[in-house]
Amino acid sequence: MSDVSFRLDIVETGDQWIITCTCPQGKAVSRISVPFTPEVLRRTLFDIEKALIRSYSPVTTRRAAPIEQSVRAFGETLSDAILTGDVGRLFDRCRHDARERQTSLRVLLDTIGPNVSAIPWEFTVDPNARDDYLALRVPVVRAPHLIGRAPSAPVVLPLRVLGVSARPVDLPALDVKHEREDISKAFWQRLTPGDVQIEWLPEDRWTDLAEAIRSHPWHVLHIMSHGGFDVETCSGYVQLSADDGTARPISAVDLARLISENPSLRLIVLNACESAFPGAEGVFTSTAAKLVREGVPAVVAMQYEITDAAALAFASSFYGQIARGKPVDRAMTRAREAVKMANGSLEWATPVLFLSSEQTQIFEFPAHTAQRQSQHEDTRADPGQDVRPLRPERAPGPERSSPPLLRKLRVLRPAGSCGHMAGGPKGLIAVAGSDGAIRVINVRTGQIVSECTLPQRTRPIQLAWSPFPRHLASLHEDGTIVVWDAETEVPVRIIEIPAKQPELLRVAARRIDSLRAMTYRTEAIAFTSNGKWLVACGDGRVHFFDAKGNHARELRFETDRLTGPWLVPRHGTKSGTSCVIFTPGDLNILVAAADGTVQQIDVQGRILMTLRHPQPVLGMAVTHDMLATGSADGRVRIWSWGGDLIRRVEHGSPVEYLAFSPDGSWLATAAYDGGLSLWSRAEGLAGRTATSGRPVGVRCSEGTVLTANQDGALELWSFDVAAGGAGPS
Repeated sequence: MSDVSFRLDIVETGDQWIITCTCPQGKAVSRISVPFTPEVLRRTLFDIEKALIRSYSPVTTRRAAPIEQSVRAFGETLSDAILTGDVGRLFDRCRHDARERQTSLRVLLDTIGPNVSAIPWEFTVDPNARDDYLALRVPVVRAPHLIGRAPSAPVVLPLRVLGVSARPVDLPALDVKHEREDISKAFWQRLTPGDVQIEWLPEDRWTDLAEAIRSHPWHVLHIMSHGGFDVETCSGYVQLSADDGTARPISAVDLARLISENPSLRLIVLNACESAFPGAEGVFTSTAAKLVREGVPAVVAMQYEITDAAALAFASSFYGQIARGKPVDRAMTRAREAVKMANGSLEWATPVLFLSSEQTQIFEFPAHTAQRQSQHEDTRADPGQDVRPLRPERAPGPERSSPPLLRKLRVLRPAGSCGHMAGGPKGLIAVAGSDGAIRVINVRTGQIVSECTLPQRTRPIQLAWSPFPRHLASLHEDGTIVVWDAETEVPVRIIEIPAKQPELLRVAARRIDSLRAMTYRTEAIAFTSNGKWLVACGDGRVHFFDAKGNHARELRFETDRLTGPWLVPRHGTKSGTSCVIFTPGDLNILVAAADGTVQQIDVQGRILMTLRHPQPVLGMAVTHDMLATGSADGRVRIWSWGGDLIRRVEHGSPVEYLAFSPDGSWLATAAYDGGLSLWSRAEGLAGRTATSGRPVGVRCSEGTVLTANQDGALELWSFDVAAGGAGPS
């Protein structure tokens, strides 16, 4: 069923705006006096830009609220001026019609005139919900009238994505690495590597881009660069690199001419500041509009400067929705929401979507891909259903009768006995000492670089690193969570989990004869990859805390099974929730419970996927296209993000710790009995060995595996096998 389009054409004529509304419910024309004089509009837009900058500034002042109010007042003025009278009545009818038909409403805007084209229409307030913005509820899209329509032929897979990351030496560096990773993860979570091919240009010169555009039939072009608007030429530009590495502006005209030579392009994302900014001559002076005029169905661009954090959140969510097969305008709205919820700033309004026609389903994936996505969506729709792999379990292939031994490089003993080891950034690890101290160790030198302890707290049982070398969290036996500044060795904050509801005890007491086999405590903690959220699990609950330690959300789960998530597993290695981890992109969490289930859950508490194991899952590791679980039954299982069991291998003893290498091509697994195995993504088992004690953590880096055992020994192992053994081919 097609969406309902509500088109608004706004023409600026002197001191009036002529508004023409066209929609399935009819047509209306109105004339209104301009709500802003040019001078007032100029000052207002300046205030909005200040508000946007202040909204993501690390410095919070009491002036932040009035600035936000000025943006809201601006949006209310737009709503009162445009969505009123006959136009407002048609808007209400279209919204009601879309709701009755259970479809979506979209607002298509075409503006003519220097002032109306400069307005950030995304800040328009919803006339039916005055405390919210319209663009966060329905797609608000720039759709200029063009001669001819965009091509509608379906895409022939694989979907081909070309990425360009500009790195001029004389401009501030962008977070290129994380953006590349997040975009790849967003696609690979929904599409197989065979369905999508992503290529990033190794260089960022004009000649490199031109050669690539002219060489292959690309479907998506992503440009990450600095940008701007040249008032002298009245044209936008993006910054690539010249031959000497310095910045070279590429005008919108030159870029559009190049784009016209590749008619397969259906989506262009310009992650470049002011790439949606129009000049005094109107909307078609912006970089994005010039590309749309060349016939590209959809172009996403930025109307203001955008921070790396907001750009990463937007790109990850937007491409994730595209990979699901969602229309581009709906993907845009959900990506706005992702930026708002992840960053809490006004930058959700910075990205702007331009369409060359009313067609928003710019990608049509083959039936088998759509079916796979549909099955995944069905899992979300019915959290209680028994989710089984889409393909049957595949028994492990024949392994070598005598697997090669991993070669030990060295042993470090910087501290005493410990209960947990966590790998951190920049070659650091942290160990939870049995004496109550948390020690940060430089893996390369083996030296203790900091030691954190609070004498009044109970012993730490688990550690979690934020992405920043200074911050890590410790979970203690009494359920307290301490976030540390590892550099100053002092606690940044102490988090107490909110008290449990007494009803949980009463329900449990009715089901079992004794409460002695039960434990009510927090069992696992994890940071998001951007460090802004900390999650704690236990007692059948998931708690979310923000960067300041404020309790933001609690999710509760109930089960009818006696082996629910609050009961002690029989093997006795862990209790309650075994572990928790965020999925790539931080959009969802994975919770492994003592009943053998692993559930993928979004922040609203909806269960997106359930993976079942015959015994409790003790450890997990994730990469962009797969999930690995270690179970008390002594097996390691590899799953796709679609719920397929790809591979199952025997380890022989309960597997507690797993870690992928940074590129996802190797997996290290450590078992309860000290067995350590290294698995190659391509070849299977690559090597085995035995650690000197029961492992309490494992870390897989480029070419080496690091293990820590209960005695405090840190053992470094090489991917190269010992003499006489054959390494991975």
